Amino acid sequence: MRNNFQFLISNFYSLCAVLALRRVAIFIVLIFKRAGLLLLLIIFFSIGLAGWADEVDEVVRVRIEGESETLFDGEVVIEGCEIFDEAGGEHEYEAVAACAVEEAARAAGIETGWQDFGFGLLLAQVGEIRNADDWSKSWGFWVDYDPAQVGLSDYELTAGEEILVAYTGWPGAPLRVTGPDSVEIGDEVELAVEQRGGEYDELFNWTGRWEKAAGLLINVDGQDFVSDEEGKVREFNLKAGDSTVRAEGEGNMIRSREWVLMVWPKSLVTPNPTPVLTPSPVVTSTPTAAPDPALDVTPTPAPEVLGVSKISDEETRGAAARALSYLRSKQDDLGGIDGAMVSGWAAMALGADGIRASEVKAGGKSLADYLAVVEMTRITDKERQIMALRAAGINPRDWRGRDLAGELLSDLEGNMGVDEFINDEVFGGLALMAAETAVDEVVVRELVSYVISEQEDGGGWGTIDMTAAAIQMVQAYRGRGGSVESEVLYKARAYLREQQEKSGGWGGNSATTAWVMMAIKAMGENQNDWVSSGGMVPGKALLTYQASSGGFGWQSNSGESAFMTAYAVPALVGKGWPITSLSVETDVVETDEFYVE
Repeated sequence: MRNNFQFLISNFYSLCAVLALRRVAIFIVLIFKRAGLLLLLIIFFSIGLAGWADEVDEVVRVRIEGESETLFDGEVVIEGCEIFDEAGGEHEYEAVAACAVEEAARAAGIETGWQDFGFGLLLAQVGEIRNADDWSKSWGFWVDYDPAQVGLSDYELTAGEEILVAYTGWPGAPLRVTGPDSVEIGDEVELAVEQRGGEYDELFNWTGRWEKAAGLLINVDGQDFVSDEEGKVREFNLKAGDSTVRAEGEGNMIRSREWVLMVWPKSLVTPNPTPVLTPSPVVTSTPTAAPDPALDVTPTPAPEVLGVSKISDEETRGAAARALSYLRSKQDDLGGIDGAMVSGWAAMALGADGIRASEVKAGGKSLADYLAVVEMTRITDKERQIMALRAAGINPRDWRGRDLAGELLSDLEGNMGVDEFINDEVFGGLALMAAETAVDEVVVRELVSYVISEQEDGGGWGTIDMTAAAIQMVQAYRGRGGSVESEVLYKARAYLREQQEKSGGWGGNSATTAWVMMAIKAMGENQNDWVSSGGMVPGKALLTYQASSGGFGWQSNSGESAFMTAYAVPALVGKGWPITSLSVETDVVETDEFYVE
């Protein structure tokens, strides 16, 4: 009887939550529970609301934050829309984030302004607030507090997501306050104040995390408090009823939406309060004991796990074939595949499967022709170009009258560690190894030493992605005769092991999973031996991001792209960076006088 009673309570709460009546439900439950009428009440509501719940539309939560106030905060039904840009152009969309913003603005009684730049709509204005002429502040877009990977007019909505649009300087840091749902008057209350942090890698893949936020203004029922060094707010007075809490931040910090803390007098029976939600501690791996240097770097595979779903060569080869077909379908008449950056990674994907960029053509132009007119304005552009050319079977040391490897050596000399990221150094090492640069070259030795010196105690290099790339660089250096202590790779491997998710993948996305799979291959291991706690292997996890078109999406709901597909192919065919399986041939291209960025 007790279990049935608890089930009815749970069902009652769930039904009320669907109709946004949870807080009302709690209050009614407390009153009727004391009167002995709770069971009758639950049965009545469960029967009466069950039919209504099925008819609830799929919704997302939309919050629009202006410079100093919340312009809208509520749920919006997922549906298509028609938007007119400021030049009078008409655009029809099917359930994208831009539609949710338009509906939210309509509900709030404010107007929006959109600009069409040819690749999608840009939100230029909300109400009276317009993007600054110098772009010091503009309307940004976040999904579940992380920066969106595509624009508002391209992001396909999924029920339950929270869409945040805020006017802020770049990059912007959303805030949140967490704590118990309810407390009794007189109890000690603690609120945790956090800001959303993280970083992009060189390819603008984002890894986000919540971080404690000290020194922020927190307002509770009109009373101002400042979060302490632990990102906490304590010792404040509350009265019975609903206490409204919000967080404010200066600079590029985005205020949190108002949050309600229910305060109960001692005379009422109080539900068990939800524990205070604090940021999860950063888990760092314990370095494994250094093995005998004479031993191979590959440790013994993990013990066999019952129920493991491994992936066959036929599955990976089939997935790779479909992905390559998708990449070819994206080639344009200039020979490129989704722009300069993606074309480079696509050349590596094709080269991993033994396909030369010169053989991949559309409109009379090949992918090699397109690479010949790519503009290189940053050092990472040159590094990617070297890796792409070598993967395509083209000599980067004698390419259109240039020695790109020699140029890169000069670029890197004396310029290591100039910023907090090691992207330039890691991919610089990969590019130089792709170009068969001697391992005893002074700059190469300094580069490898610098990267190794940046390895963290837990074995990683800042992010999972960069750790995977650094492993490939170190292994490429060792494979060409360079000397690196085995402990460096043991620690890095242990870090990746600890970060593996139950799904078998990493980072909750296809790109990170693919990069780690390439690192596993670089270490000479079989990804089927990397079994997660859920009994899954990396290859199975990667295939969950492949669409019926053959293309891969960054996440399962973000839509396929040539970018993510180019990352996935080398992982599927069992290759790591740098890709050098094709023999070098004379570079023959047909170019016009144009350059692409």
